[in-house]
Amino acid sequence: MKLLAIFLLMAVARHSIYADNLQSDITSNQTDSIFGNKVRDALEKIRIIMKTGDESIGFPKLDPYNSDYKDININKELINLNGKFNNCHIEGLSNFTINNADYELTKSNVVIDLTWPNVKGNTLYDIQAMLIAKYPIFGVGNLSVELQNFNFASKIKVKIDFVKGRISMLGLNDTHISLQKLNLNITGLYNNEEMSKVLSSVISDMAPQVLIDFQEEITNRINMTVVPLANKFLENVDIWKYVDNKQHE
Repeated sequence: MKLLAIFLLMAVARHSIYADNLQSDITSNQTDSIFGNKVRDALEKIRIIMKTGDESIGFPKLDPYNSDYKDININKELINLNGKFNNCHIEGLSNFTINNADYELTKSNVVIDLTWPNVKGNTLYDIQAMLIAKYPIFGVGNLSVELQNFNFASKIKVKIDFVKGRISMLGLNDTHISLQKLNLNITGLYNNEEMSKVLSSVISDMAPQVLIDFQEEITNRINMTVVPLANKFLENVDIWKYVDNKQHE
């Protein structure tokens, strides 16, 4: 969520200030090209921050991402989960391809379409969970995952308060996600290695089609989750930090 929030800061702040300086004789196509380039510039800056982190706004280094220990507790209608994750490692998050990047000025929409060719992760896990209050999930072991060609596209509607130097996310529209291939390998699931292999294979095979079959339900859940979390992060972040000095003067 922080990743999407910091991207909005850069993309919108940079070209919204720039828009004030556009000459009246610039055509619509030229304007679209200029704004699209600004969004792309913001994404490239995000790529750098993902590799270094930014402590001033509480943004961690994400590529590679390493965590010694994570304690996760989820209590939702879909799943109730208590889990411990050790030695977590994720790589490839900054290696995204920009398929489309634009800003719809009249609608205040930031348009993005990104593909991650390859993301790999590995962690030791210890979980106790209940799926839809009916199916138990438990195990202790190793979990490794590889995502191939994961795509995320959305139109992000935003609001900017230039006086306070704040930006907020109003909603995500036309969100679409897809995955070409998933390679999942879990050990220790249900304390049964043979079952772990079978389930790893079944989940790997089913995942891309599940995203297609339940696209609306999944993207609605993403939209509902992302907006409040992103705004919580954005409420104390100054957008002027992400505007070129020559544009802000």
